[in-house]
Amino acid sequence: MAADYLEWLRREGRIVVVGASLAGLRAAETLRAEGFTGSLTMIGDEPYEPYDRPPLSKAVLDSGAQFRLFSG
Repeated sequence: MAADYLEWLRREGRIVVVGASLAGLRAAETLRAEGFTGSLTMIGDEPYEPYDRPPLSKAVLDSGAQFRLFSG
């Protein structure tokens, strides 16, 4: 009985992810990767769609490298 309910939730359940930042994107990706096929809604105030930003390596930060910031 519980297994049937869980399968129904995977197929027809509804999940709302509040926050469309990288964490929200990861939550949605994980849900899909784990087999969730129901309705998935993301709510956020970002003016653009979520995107995957490459992680900033701590090795670069610890290397003492000098960086120049450009605006434009």
